[in-house]
Amino acid sequence: MFQKLVFVAIVITVVTISKAPGINAGSGSVMGDPLDDLAALLPPSHIVGVLDMPRAARDLLPRLRSNEGGNLARLARDIEQFIKNAGIDPDKVTSAVVGLRMEGINVRGGVLIADGVALDPKLLESSARNSKLQFETFEINGKQAYRVIRLKPVDPANPQNPPAKDGELNFASLGGKRIVVGDREGIAAVLQPTAGQADSNGVQWAAIKETRPAALLRFGVNLPEGLREVLKSQGELFEQLAGIKVIFGTMDITAEKDAAIDSRLRAKSKEEAAQMQEGLKSLVFLGKSFLSGDQDPRYAGVSQLLDQIKISSDATDVTLYLKIPSSVLDSLIK
Repeated sequence: MFQKLVFVAIVITVVTISKAPGINAGSGSVMGDPLDDLAALLPPSHIVGVLDMPRAARDLLPRLRSNEGGNLARLARDIEQFIKNAGIDPDKVTSAVVGLRMEGINVRGGVLIADGVALDPKLLESSARNSKLQFETFEINGKQAYRVIRLKPVDPANPQNPPAKDGELNFASLGGKRIVVGDREGIAAVLQPTAGQADSNGVQWAAIKETRPAALLRFGVNLPEGLREVLKSQGELFEQLAGIKVIFGTMDITAEKDAAIDSRLRAKSKEEAAQMQEGLKSLVFLGKSFLSGDQDPRYAGVSQLLDQIKISSDATDVTLYLKIPSSVLDSLIK
């Protein structure tokens, strides 16, 4: 859990408070310069994304900080302090891309690659020690990398046992003012790329190119084969989802401070898109029916979200629009 939360916080605190030029949607490359260079470095990923840095700093980060007492807010502040102590100035990040791997429905790891900041190993080690984290160095393909490890508190009932690892985060310099942060597998893939890796995320990048450049977050998802097989075994409604070519879209914060997710699920044909549209509407209806008589406050937010979902089709795409009210969003990020 720590590793997942730390990675999310790293993405939020390193990327969202950065300053970067906008994406040039008219470029002939899949992503506009300078992000295309960073994108080529990403390891094979199921989820890839690009953030509008200035908008994220203005619209998202203050929202996280305002949730006093929230776990994510506290973690974000801790990571910000760690990064500051490590000599990584987020204001100097000029661009960044993210690649995440999935296993089933869970995110199992990934990397953040950022341009504009250099890695100082001595400051990184000092920051880790000051934060009571374990610091290690290791090599991948002859290149130096660094690991920061958080340990679980010593078990009072068994104080003789060494503390267990609670999670880790790895850092490496990619030369000049460019760094990569993530899990060991992701870092290794960046430092020791395989043949054809630069084009491994082409499906997601091509889809991202179709999204609105001014959005806060642009994303592309290529479902892992394991998840597709699971969906196929869950009945006709879910089997339709297994055939999705790619999921892509945007996430934004509105003027009313609501969150808006506008996504497209690309089917293989218009007929499949129409069937998928009806299937998704049926799933939403079933969800609403299941929760209609439940008074458990834990599901109140889920019920509100289902009410906000709008589904339509456009040629081979099924459009799914979800508006998350400000009150529900605040409860989710606590």
